[in-house]
Amino acid sequence: METKKIAIACFIGGVLCTTVALMCSPSYWFLGLPAGFAGGYLGYEFKGVLSGILVAFGSAWGSVRKNKGTWWKEARVWVNEPHRFLLPAFLISAVMWSVVWSVVLPWSVFFDAQDSLFGQFALYLLLGFGSFLDVAGVLFLFIDLLATTGSRKWERCYFLPTCGTKSVIKTEIEGLQARGLQEEPITYSNELRWVTKGAILLLLVYPIKIPARGIWFVLKLSGMFVWHLFRLIHSHKRVLCGIDGTIGGAVSYTLLVSTSMPLAEQVLLVLFGGLFGAFIGIASWEIVSKRILHMQAESA
Repeated sequence: METKKIAIACFIGGVLCTTVALMCSPSYWFLGLPAGFAGGYLGYEFKGVLSGILVAFGSAWGSVRKNKGTWWKEARVWVNEPHRFLLPAFLISAVMWSVVWSVVLPWSVFFDAQDSLFGQFALYLLLGFGSFLDVAGVLFLFIDLLATTGSRKWERCYFLPTCGTKSVIKTEIEGLQARGLQEEPITYSNELRWVTKGAILLLLVYPIKIPARGIWFVLKLSGMFVWHLFRLIHSHKRVLCGIDGTIGGAVSYTLLVSTSMPLAEQVLLVLFGGLFGAFIGIASWEIVSKRILHMQAESA
């Protein structure tokens, strides 16, 4: 049973090595070597690899999450905070568009059917006014975002919000004070300075910092995943399958490849690379590992 699993894994490694070598031939045929080793290494007891992937990813995710930054928590806190202009702008826009769609639009359609310029003018006027309110609301929200970012991230201070219930505002202030932020009054000079600093952070610093953090997070997660998976599945037999399968594929390619091979011959070459890899794997296991090194079938 063990010999069969080794033969299958070495066959997979030999096939992958020969296939990739043919695809990258002739200048980069050596790229088939790592492909063959990976195929043989992972092909041995592949079910164990599949079950180990979930365990390794969970362990890697937990390891990375322990040391991750607080930017996501800070963003979630900001979303839950009361904003000074968002709620009024939303309410005004909601009322405006409700009137437009439920009253003005059907009324203007009726007058449009009568070729009335008054109905069309009223419709365009109200649509334009409603769009202006939406743009103004978004602009006010963006200004609030800049001021909040500039004051809290740059100057380590805060200003009192003007929207939200007393309990929500009180909870927010207590949280800000617990983080060491000091209260500052909302004045024209303070607002202008906070908006300027917030614009620098959001438009110049964060567009570089946040993607860099994301790339580092992905790289770190990938590295931890590979490390945990390696610890779960690694064994001497996997190394044996990876090396022997690669040898079979590499030898078959270097001895039998030609510059102009039809597709049928390429298929036979790939098949022969897998069979030769399986033969080397069986011989290595049965002769060297079992009879010379006295390795047992259940040993790692």
